[in-house]
Amino acid sequence: MSNVGLPLSRGIPSLMSVIRHHVRTIVVATVVFVGFAGFYLVSAQPTYTSSSLILLTPVPGNPLSPENASGNGSQLAVAMDTEAHLLPSTAVSKAVSEDLGRTTPGVNEVLDVTVPSNTQMLEITYTAGSPERAEAGAQGFADAYLDYRSKRATSGQESRVKELRRQVDDVERDLRRATSQASGEDSSASQETPLLASRLAQLGEDLSEAESVSTNPGSVINPASEVTESNELPRWILVAAAILLGALTGLVIALVREWRRDLVRNAEVGEPGLPAWSTVVASDTGPLVRVRGPAEHEAYRSLRAAVVANAPGPRVLGVTSIGKNVATAVATNLAVVLAEADHSVLLVAPGLEGSMVERAMGHPPRHGLVEILEEHLDPRQSVESVEDGVSVLVGGQDLVESSDLLSSPAFRAMIEDLRRDFDYVLVDAGVAGSADGDALLLVTDSAMVAVPTETTTRAQLQSALARFDQLGIRALGSVRVDPGGPGRP
Repeated sequence: MSNVGLPLSRGIPSLMSVIRHHVRTIVVATVVFVGFAGFYLVSAQPTYTSSSLILLTPVPGNPLSPENASGNGSQLAVAMDTEAHLLPSTAVSKAVSEDLGRTTPGVNEVLDVTVPSNTQMLEITYTAGSPERAEAGAQGFADAYLDYRSKRATSGQESRVKELRRQVDDVERDLRRATSQASGEDSSASQETPLLASRLAQLGEDLSEAESVSTNPGSVINPASEVTESNELPRWILVAAAILLGALTGLVIALVREWRRDLVRNAEVGEPGLPAWSTVVASDTGPLVRVRGPAEHEAYRSLRAAVVANAPGPRVLGVTSIGKNVATAVATNLAVVLAEADHSVLLVAPGLEGSMVERAMGHPPRHGLVEILEEHLDPRQSVESVEDGVSVLVGGQDLVESSDLLSSPAFRAMIEDLRRDFDYVLVDAGVAGSADGDALLLVTDSAMVAVPTETTTRAQLQSALARFDQLGIRALGSVRVDPGGPGRP
């Protein structure tokens, strides 16, 4: 049976996993955004806007003259657009500045003029750094522009009346001359008299009309509005938005980091073709699980139940790990809990030195593989019983020499001979992918993979399973090794 199921493609990590493993990233991003928001709130000056609305009336001497006001729609639109562009002119701005006693518009102050659709009105909006300046600006430009239009209309009317009166005086003088000549029987003068009289009458009508034309420029319909709030959003909204954006940005960064790292997590289910039997806590060579705490002991008891169910004895079971060597701790503690269930267990650990076994089991063995294979000793006499139901066979004093012996037929024959005496022969194969580890796994019936979580990538696990397939090694399941779970010594 193949060890490799479906390809371990990178999927989208779960949200809870991302938050749990990247809290610091999310917090840092949130703090940065809140910091920027705080800097903006401290450095940015609030602005206030007030508006006023004026209604213009057609007056002579202005774009919106009586002729344009009575014309077609496009003429009126052009006239109103011209009026809107005249309002912020230098002449009006100068008048407002003199009236308010300051330059208007000032630094960071904005004047805007718009024409409401299909109206003869101008809407003035003025933005400044204080409510008072905004209101004064909006009202000042409304009043100053109406005064400007009034003066232009009055000046135009006076010029028109003056010109008409001059023409009236000229025509009256000519009419008196023509009348005098007509009395002297001058035929040409008698013909000119009616024309001059008609011209004088027309000028009189024009003069009366010019004197009666209104110079009212319009009126302020809506005075400058009272400003109660600044244009900016409330501070609490900006802070809340910064927190939200920071958290979302941090979450996105954490999601990308988690996806790129592609680590095996202890909360995940088993990979395709390789079920996770249990999650235990890493403890390289420290005390046994029953000494460290009930939580770790229970985790190994769960692992024992899975091993017994999926690999019933008698069985030669290899224990290997990915990336870092946690196989020794797993194999040692698994041997202990199997023995607690009255299974006879032999732990074959060629990489173990006496001091390590002494720390783990409390009893250093005297002989190892080197002595057994080189001196042709009976392995049953060299196997050390260090726990009730647990025996250990280590590499011996010369670990380099024992490494060369792992691939020998004598080693395979020795394992086959010893398996008849034990329910389980656990082989500590160390890190997967090494030459010694492969040689050890080849003498087993099946293997269990110890996966250090938070450091092992899914790609590493997939690569190890593919190598097992090439060598004909059958991996039954995995045990997740948590580097820092509850009960860690």
